[in-house]
Parts: sequence; C-alpha cells; structure tokens
Amino acid sequence: MGWLKACDVDSSLHTWSHRFPIKCLTSKLKSTENQFNHILSLAKQKNKMESHIVCSAQKPHVVCVPYPAQGHINPMLKVAKLLHVKGFHVTFVNTVYNHNRLLRSRGPHALDGLPSFRFEAIPDGLPDTDVETTQDIPTLCESTMRNCLGSFKELLRRLNTGDDVPPVSCILSDGCMSFILDTAEELGVPKVLFWTTSACGFMAYLHFYLFIEKGLCPLKGTCSY
Repeated sequence: MGWLKACDVDSSLHTWSHRFPIKCLTSKLKSTENQFNHILSLAKQKNKMESHIVCSAQKPHVVCVPYPAQGHINPMLKVAKLLHVKGFHVTFVNTVYNHNRLLRSRGPHALDGLPSFRFEAIPDGLPDTDVETTQDIPTLCESTMRNCLGSFKELLRRLNTGDDVPPVSCILSDGCMSFILDTAEELGVPKVLFWTTSACGFMAYLHFYLFIEKGLCPLKGTCSY
C-alpha cells in the first residue's frame, strides 16, 4: 500500500468515497493501483474544473461594442486587449457584416477567441450584398440605430443567463453607438463611452451645437481654400 501514501490519499475506501463526489462501491471495486490512479486523476480533473469555474465567475465581464468602421474597431480592440490582460472577461461585439468579412479574409477560425475573450456578432440591418456598406457613414449610422438595439439586448440576456461566462459587469461602447446608453440603463449595467477620434475631432463634436446656436454652422459664404 506504499503507492497510496505516495499519492497522499487515505487507504480507506470509505474515507475516499466521502472525500470525493464519485461513486465508490467497495464490494465491486478491485484493489488495483491502476484503478486508484484513474480515480485520483478524475478527482484532480474535477477540482481543476471547479477552480476554473470559480475563477471565471469572479472575473469582471466587459462587453465592447465598436462602431462598425475600421478606424473605430482597431482602437476598441486595443482597449479590449488591455482590459483582458488586466483580468477582465471580454466579449467583443462586431456587426454580422464585419464578422463575416473577417472570417473570409482571415480564415474560419480567426474569431474563435479564447475562453475569456470571445467574439459575438449582431446584425446592422444593411444588405450583405453591398460591398461598400461601411463606406456610407450616414446610412450606416441610421441603420445601426434602427436595427442593433433589439439584437444587442438579446445578446446581453444570453450572456447573463449563460453558465460558461460571468455576468456582464459593464458595457464599453463607441461614442457613436448611442443606443447602448438606453440599453445599459434599462438593464442596470454601468456603461462607458469610448471616443476613438482625435482630441481635435472630439472638441469639434463637443462644440457643434454651440456653433449652431451662435450661427457659425452651417458655414456661410465660400471658403478661400
């Protein structure tokens, strides 16, 4: 029975069966070293799985929603990677159109992600046959506001009821995806708006209504350049 001591287990089958939640029938179990090693392996696997589940449940879960244009997706992805390194569980949400584009260009497993960094997709409402979908910004803005809300709510509900991911802790949204604000408030989830353009562009947007109030916008006359 020296091998039992080496495995640091009690030689009593009764004690063993109460220590680990597996069926151990002493009347039918043959006292062989291979069988005990197999049981020990199963117990270690179970403990490892339980430890992984506990760790995953404790992770903060951020849902990242970029505006579906290349200049907005790249910065959001960089922030998502930084949050993942800091211990966040990340769900990165593309539109179906961009999701499929990435799969076609990078291969069918390009967006498999990691256990704690996953990719999801919601429809933007634009036809798949339009190869210039992301180039017409006004059309894209209107379509996302009209069509993404319902699908995004359903995605959040699915994430919050799933057993394999932690509950959603917060939403990190592109500043142009304003429909996220109402969704976050409705579900009681904290939200953060991420501005992806330059500081100069941010100041222009910030003062836009002020320019209108002062009559500076739209511009009058002709430009000299």
